[in-house]
Amino acid sequence: MSLGVKTLKSSLFMLLIKGFQRTAGLISMLVLARLLTPEDFGLVAIASTIVFFFDVLTESGAQQYIIQKKDLDGLDINTAWTLNLLLKVVTTLLFLLLIPWIVNYFEKEELFNVLLVIALILPIGALTSPGLILLKKNFNYQPIMKLLVAEKIISFTLVISLAFYLKSYWAMVIGVVASYALRAVGSYFIHNHKPKFTLINAKQQWNFSKWMLLKGVIGYSKSEFDTLFISKTFSFDVVGGFNMMKSLSTMPAREIIKPVTEPLLASFSKVKSEPEQLAYQIKSSICIVLLAVAPISTFLMMEHQLIVELLFDERWWGYSSILGIMAVLIVNFALVSVIQEALLAIGKIKFLFYYDLFTLILIISILLIINVEDVVEFTFLRTFMSVITMIGLMIFILPSFKIRLKSLLLLVFPAVVASISDATVLNALPKLSDIVFVELLLRGMISVTIYVFSSVAVFSLLSNLSNEIADTKKLILNMYNKFRPE
Repeated sequence: MSLGVKTLKSSLFMLLIKGFQRTAGLISMLVLARLLTPEDFGLVAIASTIVFFFDVLTESGAQQYIIQKKDLDGLDINTAWTLNLLLKVVTTLLFLLLIPWIVNYFEKEELFNVLLVIALILPIGALTSPGLILLKKNFNYQPIMKLLVAEKIISFTLVISLAFYLKSYWAMVIGVVASYALRAVGSYFIHNHKPKFTLINAKQQWNFSKWMLLKGVIGYSKSEFDTLFISKTFSFDVVGGFNMMKSLSTMPAREIIKPVTEPLLASFSKVKSEPEQLAYQIKSSICIVLLAVAPISTFLMMEHQLIVELLFDERWWGYSSILGIMAVLIVNFALVSVIQEALLAIGKIKFLFYYDLFTLILIISILLIINVEDVVEFTFLRTFMSVITMIGLMIFILPSFKIRLKSLLLLVFPAVVASISDATVLNALPKLSDIVFVELLLRGMISVTIYVFSSVAVFSLLSNLSNEIADTKKLILNMYNKFRPE
């Protein structure tokens, strides 16, 4: 099996299982949204954002180090695990000491007990077996997906049961901790590697990991600072509404784009010494990922109000415009994800760190200067700045991979034309039904039809004019033939 097909097979396998996970997660979120209040979601959103920031502080880059390293032995693996364990233990102690200060800063006393409990994810996460990383390195995603499915089923059942019984935000807090514990325990059942405490190769790994850690901190801050930013200005219910719409808009990023692009690091690493092959893999990956996510982004942008009315009760309807605006970030995340995996494959970790740092400072500075007081205005400005910085990254970095901008634009042209056609038709459609579900279903069917027809038509036209388009078309057809039902 060729590397390209192997990568695509891993990506699609993860995508299917992630689809199951996200379906369960979406059902859980919708049930919780009717049992709990926006204020509950706001409190948990603030606590989770803070704790996950400290979790990122402990990410040693073990996964990226092990996957990209060609000559790997047991000492490398165990050292990576040990570094991660030490970082998480130290950070847990620091976090516990800072909890009173955090509560005073946000002036929300309810945060204290929530932070104490949710902090358990830090030491629990440290105990996860590095065997998970070895499976990913070898494109063996089936055991990982079985573990994630089991984790989702158990945590879903637990959270929903607690929500019905407690009718409190504690259902979500306990669910997060339980999910981490299930993954840590299950990791030892799907791979036979037993980690041992050692720091023999710590210096070599730290030279790589320190930049991954710094990049992770800045990257997480860039993606999550908005929740903390508005929590000082707005009430719990506004924070909860904003975070709920953000969660909906980022679902495709977490559950489609991330699993699809995750195997790309291993794929790019194998051809990084072949510039032409690497350039082709990057361009075709961007084209395929964009084709997959563009219709989702377009539909969320155009039908955000109907989607929120269908999924939530009237307490949430006023936040639907946030979902429509942030849907743009789905495409943004897709493009940046592919480029970041390519840069990691060739060792450009420092560049990624400085890029994330620069964009974070730029976005926060502009938000502070403009001093927005409306959450919708804040969302628009934050989204606009993210898109601008993404375009800047693409223009700046493409020459490093010997990729001409014109060539890339040609490959993404089918997705762009199909999205514009889709949006135009959706905007012109009259009301089709008085029932929200039926209305959304009909619009969804029309949207898919228009998008598929438009993208296929443009691909067929351009494949006669461009060899790269023709090659990408063959790759997509090959992928389809590999995975279509017999």
